[in-house]
Amino acid sequence: MVISTIHGAKGLEWPVVVLAAIDSDFARVDSTSRYLAPEGALILQYKDETGEQVRSEANKALVERAKEREEAEARRQLYVGMTRARERLILSGRYAYPEKPTRRAGLAAPITWFAAELGITEPDDAVRDVRLGDAEVRVINVSPVQVDGLRAAAAGFRDERLAAARLAVREGRTVEWEMPSTNLGQPASDAVPAAVARVLSEDRPAWATQRSLAMTTVTQLVYFYRCPMVYYFDLVLQIDEHPRGRGKAGAIGTRKLSALDRGTRVHELLERADLTAEPKAEAARLVAQLTSVDASETGTIQSLLANVLGDPLLDRARNATRLEREYRFYLDVGGTTVQGVIDLVFQDAEGRGVVVDYKSNDLAAPGRLQTLSGLYRPQIELYALAAKQAGLVEPNEATLYFLNKATAVTTPLDGGRLEIVETGVGDALGKIARGAWDTEPGEKCRGCGYRKRGYCETGKRFRE
Repeated sequence: MVISTIHGAKGLEWPVVVLAAIDSDFARVDSTSRYLAPEGALILQYKDETGEQVRSEANKALVERAKEREEAEARRQLYVGMTRARERLILSGRYAYPEKPTRRAGLAAPITWFAAELGITEPDDAVRDVRLGDAEVRVINVSPVQVDGLRAAAAGFRDERLAAARLAVREGRTVEWEMPSTNLGQPASDAVPAAVARVLSEDRPAWATQRSLAMTTVTQLVYFYRCPMVYYFDLVLQIDEHPRGRGKAGAIGTRKLSALDRGTRVHELLERADLTAEPKAEAARLVAQLTSVDASETGTIQSLLANVLGDPLLDRARNATRLEREYRFYLDVGGTTVQGVIDLVFQDAEGRGVVVDYKSNDLAAPGRLQTLSGLYRPQIELYALAAKQAGLVEPNEATLYFLNKATAVTTPLDGGRLEIVETGVGDALGKIARGAWDTEPGEKCRGCGYRKRGYCETGKRFRE
């Protein structure tokens, strides 16, 4: 079992997810004095001589906009929480049946919205299967009387047990916890698995047996291949690896572009390139289409374009019997859909299948090309697997083309290698689903921002 916040669960999925306390207010708007950053406004809430809060008409429009933003964020949080479930989603919360149920478009406490949409107006002991849009929902009302057994069991946890457990944790000892008995004459240690078994039993609606696919992207998998802890910190905890560098390198206009932004523009232009044209002339034509890029950057971008368009690799593409650029794919690996985009895939005149991925990384540091080639190899091999399963080509070569050095790093491929790739992807997805972030220190730790900032315990064991 994993207990997580909604924010902490981003990027992860589980077969069964319980989203509890949906009776809480997901869209709170603070009624006290506060600063509203989007409007650059300071709202002061004051009280009269009796202590009653005075509502200001001048603040009304600002407060309404704040409510709209809070509700939009509440909807996003609810969506993230609900879509963590692959097979079964369980929503729970308390609901006070109003005398006059109303339907409202807004979302504060989600259970109120669900009750209105599902037509729940009064207590009902019967289990009902109803539809909500394209989904089927099983509604189960549980009264306080029905949970008396659980309350009695919870009362058995004495304060001294909890205090002893806390002391054991502080001292690094194992916590030994004696499970209480339920009022049903059954030890809770047996009752918990029994309850889980009932939830997952065959006595469930037909729709529950339909398996929905989990989604991930090749980019996210690259994080995991680099290091499971990097995946955990960046995508699960959402901690920036290099926070002070974010937002500066990607600026446009009079500022210098980062390697990433420069590469993004080269990617976009290559997608529109006329491969039959003379390389230098075509590079000049493409650069003329750029907007919001400082003149000092256009020369660099034009040089990068001319290099790749004049490379022998592109000569093979010009004579290809089949060619695809920016090919979007959805690859099924063990029930998980892996999404990505292949920069270039073609079958040359000799019938060899070639998969190409352009990279724009800064290669100034010694050994950087070799390090990045190893890091991105699983990615380009995964692209090759997708190209094969999509029926585009029978891949023989997987090529990483580093734009900043006009260098192609090619890995030979065959059917046996692609089987290994598919197995490796499946293993990685399984570890991500289980939250298995175990790894060992190594060269990958050298430039890791999480190690340098002291976040990663594994990185602390690395010795340069």
